[in-house]
Amino acid sequence: QRFVLLAGPHKTASSETQLLITKLSKTNLTENFVWPRTPNGNIYFKQYAGLINNLIHEANNTQTKKEKKSKLFYINEFRSLWDQKKSIVIGAELLGTVSISPQFGENLIDGLLAMMPWEENGNDANNVYKNHFSKEHITVVLNFRMSRFDHLYSVSNQRKKMMKSKETFHDFVCSSNCSAPRYKLDLPVTNTLAQAAQFRRKGLNVVVIDMEGVARDGLDATHTVACEVLDLPCLNGEVKAKPIEKVFSPKEKKITVNNEEREKLEKILQSLDCSYSYLRSDKNFTILHESSVFRSCDHYEPISEEQSCEKMKDVLMCPHRSNKSLLHEISAKRASTIMTKDAQQQQLNKTRANVFQIQDNYDSGSQEFFYCYIYLAKGLIFFFLVWVLMFKIKKRGSFFGAPQMEGKRS
Repeated sequence: QRFVLLAGPHKTASSETQLLITKLSKTNLTENFVWPRTPNGNIYFKQYAGLINNLIHEANNTQTKKEKKSKLFYINEFRSLWDQKKSIVIGAELLGTVSISPQFGENLIDGLLAMMPWEENGNDANNVYKNHFSKEHITVVLNFRMSRFDHLYSVSNQRKKMMKSKETFHDFVCSSNCSAPRYKLDLPVTNTLAQAAQFRRKGLNVVVIDMEGVARDGLDATHTVACEVLDLPCLNGEVKAKPIEKVFSPKEKKITVNNEEREKLEKILQSLDCSYSYLRSDKNFTILHESSVFRSCDHYEPISEEQSCEKMKDVLMCPHRSNKSLLHEISAKRASTIMTKDAQQQQLNKTRANVFQIQDNYDSGSQEFFYCYIYLAKGLIFFFLVWVLMFKIKKRGSFFGAPQMEGKRS
């Protein structure tokens, strides 16, 4: 026997998976697995969203009498099915909100565990016809989208649709409180590995469906859950008796982020994933159809969720970033300014030195030319005097004697 929780998260084909399982359950095609009915006896693929909200309200002391009655019904329903040796499967993407914060996640998981068919909830372990329930019977299934940016962008569009607003992706990221995320559709909702870590801290088995790997292998993530987790009869990776066709087709939406921003955001989100790489050595953590979940961890430094939030805001140049982020940016700018000023001063000093060197060279050269002119002038004067002297001697015969008379005496 097993108790399987389809925990989403949002925008990972979770609704389609829930719809497939409920359709199979209605037609008794889920073998030993049962999707428990609602208090009014119906089976609806979104019914457990209400139960998760119920548990959240209970943790916040806002649970209504109707919600208390509904919770008690499900406790009895789970116990009854378990006593019949039935395996149980339920699903709600709201379980993906366990990554909102450690305390929020712990409260939500504890609230859900309290509803399980433990002995104190009526499961008689001493009766040989009943099975003792333990955490080993629980398996949490999470879908993982390898393109971290695409997942985040899809969540932002879903939030926009739910809020019926004109909020852009930039608005979605910039309005997030990095230290206190909003409930439901906020940045941590896409942190599938943080959700896995939360469930593992509570001692639950976790199976992650690598959606990129599933597509690589030519399969469908919805049927992968049915075939490989629930072990239903399948042929070529699909449930043999398919009661439905694909009902949710992703709509192409115009991306309002440029390629440079997109690459930077993807790197940030993959760095965040690397902070959970320790899960690889956990024997109770399994990845089906693994492609490259931790492919970047040899190159990227792990960062925390709050750090990733701040870094994404920096990339998108959010106008109202945290003081921590702004101080970091101001410090960086100041350092850059100081470095620029130092570089400018060094360049100025270098230029001055060059000028002085040129001036020195010019002065030295000028002095050399001046002395050359003097020596040349002296040489010319000397040669002029020698020429005059030679001319005089030739004219008079001697420099001191009277000049000789030319011609015959009469």
